[in-house]
Amino acid sequence: QPCHSKTSHIVEGHREHQDPELPFLDSSSSKDPTDPPVLQVSGDSSLVSSPVISPDPSVIISDSGIISEIDSAVTSRADDKKDSSWFSAEEEFIESSVSSAAGYSPDTDIPAAAHTDNIFSRYQVFEKLGAGGFGSVFAAVHCQDGLKVALKFVHKTPDTEYIYVAHHRNPVPKEIGLSIMAASGLYCPDIIQLLDWEDFPDYYIMVLERPLPCMDLDKFLRFRGVLSEREAQWIMWQAVSAAHFCFFRGVFHRDIKLENLLVDPSTLQIKLIDFGCGDLIKNSAYTSFAGTKAYCSPEYFEKKEYHAFPATVHLLGILMFTLLHGRFPTPDDLYYIENDWSTYMFSEECCHLMWSCLRSDPEQRIPFEQIYSHNWFLVGSADQAHYTEPEAGETGHHFYQEDIIQEA
Repeated sequence: QPCHSKTSHIVEGHREHQDPELPFLDSSSSKDPTDPPVLQVSGDSSLVSSPVISPDPSVIISDSGIISEIDSAVTSRADDKKDSSWFSAEEEFIESSVSSAAGYSPDTDIPAAAHTDNIFSRYQVFEKLGAGGFGSVFAAVHCQDGLKVALKFVHKTPDTEYIYVAHHRNPVPKEIGLSIMAASGLYCPDIIQLLDWEDFPDYYIMVLERPLPCMDLDKFLRFRGVLSEREAQWIMWQAVSAAHFCFFRGVFHRDIKLENLLVDPSTLQIKLIDFGCGDLIKNSAYTSFAGTKAYCSPEYFEKKEYHAFPATVHLLGILMFTLLHGRFPTPDDLYYIENDWSTYMFSEECCHLMWSCLRSDPEQRIPFEQIYSHNWFLVGSADQAHYTEPEAGETGHHFYQEDIIQEA
């Protein structure tokens, strides 16, 4: 089993700072079209919706080059139409909100803990770790036990959706709900754990575990270079495990990519993060796109629809190719994967799995549930992989180099 029998530690002591009279807390009374939509977790797929995005077809497959070009992969989310001025205003709003609530001063390195009855009274906020389309992530420490965590601050938009999840009386922001669902049940070491959260009228905050040392796979590949086949095998095994647990718990992540996989450079242990593009799993087709265009499956561009399992298989094929090559596949790459494996210096099993995942016809791709049993994962026993220090005098590039670990 690709998991450990360990109880997931989800903090239930959150608060929902919302006016009880706000109409979006009651799906039956929400009449204002500007109110955030509320989704029910049920078998009715018609209740699941996503913002309609029309990505540029030229981005997929033809987006090639060295690993630095992976940065050019555009993340398509509900706010893709926002201009740069909106992002600047949001960034200023986020920083001012965090600064005000946490007692932060630009002239100090360590903000003081706030003495207010909200999440900032439980966590001391430090420097910003990064920013994305929807918000920013800050380093923080739990005031009671000193646990280092990551605090994700997300500004709400008119498109922010809410869903109902088990054991919560009110609907919660979809990203929070999906994170709760993905971390429920048996502990999966390949998925980031949501430790705490709080919902405010204009934004919500998520407190996530912060494994140290770690960096995202995109940055890791810039330091390390492309991976060996065995290293890629171990990372892919964990990525498939994370996707499997998400599906089992009713979550379709939709954005498994280098930037959303944290890696410990000393062990190559990974953790899947960021459910902001995710959705509830359903059997019917999805007709709107959310995620990263360079990983999008071809059927969406051809038919404007896709299904969760075949789309995830294709996404994993793109991830596998980038781990081994440091770039996205070109049309020539796809031709040789289809017709001539001798071009690649990898095992036959490795080439077969790439080919099986990257088939343009979703019905011809390997079924998701069969990836675990593919022969490539039996070569070298990916589920038993353990990495050790090199022998004395051994040279070459290794993922556990001190400069990489220090950067993480």
